[in-house]
Amino acid sequence: MGVWSDATNGWDPGFEDLLPEGTLGYAGVWHANQPPQWTGPSGYYKTDLRAELAPSESMTWSPIHVWASNSYAGSTMSFTIQGSEVAPPPLDREYSLRLDSVPKAVTGAPAIGTIWSVPLDGPLTLVLPTYRDASGEDAYKFSFTISAVVPEPAGAAMLVVGIVLCQARRRRASR
Repeated sequence: MGVWSDATNGWDPGFEDLLPEGTLGYAGVWHANQPPQWTGPSGYYKTDLRAELAPSESMTWSPIHVWASNSYAGSTMSFTIQGSEVAPPPLDREYSLRLDSVPKAVTGAPAIGTIWSVPLDGPLTLVLPTYRDASGEDAYKFSFTISAVVPEPAGAAMLVVGIVLCQARRRRASR
């Protein structure tokens, strides 16, 4: 999930890839073929790139389904999210992951509504009680959000006051 200069807010052949079949674990965003919003094939996508954001814009990908295949044997599974090494995430944004839903059969999972900050300098890995499913429909559901970092008004106000005071002192000194 992320933004890219050449991406659109719909399906972009070459940017969005469906989840591969036959793996032990899955994490993906479901898109149904519903033109004009999504013209790609219906399915879970392991990559979903959007158009670049304006400085004040935020974007959320939701739901991100996370589940294990029926052949996965472990009692826990890991879900990892991290920035790209090829195109590192911009420093003027905040990145967060929120747990929106836990499968009914799962016990011991983090509380619904838990929010994790995604670090810029490495991965965020969550260890979750395993949920096995053939389709992922009832899987864990997460939201990933890229938020604009808005300067605090108090800091901006103090900067303006400091500039005004400096200008007033200069005027008095030049008289």
